[in-house]
Amino acid sequence: GSGFALEELQHQEPLYYPTDHPLMATLLSVYREQTGRSDPPLAVGGGTYAKEMPNTIAFGPVFPGDPETEHKVDEYITIENLMRNAKLFAGAI
Repeated sequence: GSGFALEELQHQEPLYYPTDHPLMATLLSVYREQTGRSDPPLAVGGGTYAKEMPNTIAFGPVFPGDPETEHKVDEYITIENLMRNAKLFAGAI
């Protein structure tokens, strides 16, 4: 009666890889080796490019305890964290 209708235009299945999946195991190994941390993997909500490509995992670049600046006004990454991420990505590749 209100004149509005709801129509689902897009649906993306959740992205999930168990920690023993080869891709996840590699990323966790590289992260732990290079950071000395044993943090469990962190799943976050929201969309990701990885949902659109098969056999892909979203990875990085925020570290525990860092401010979350992504998708906000004046988004940034420190040079230190940019370099840390570059080393992690290189190790993963």
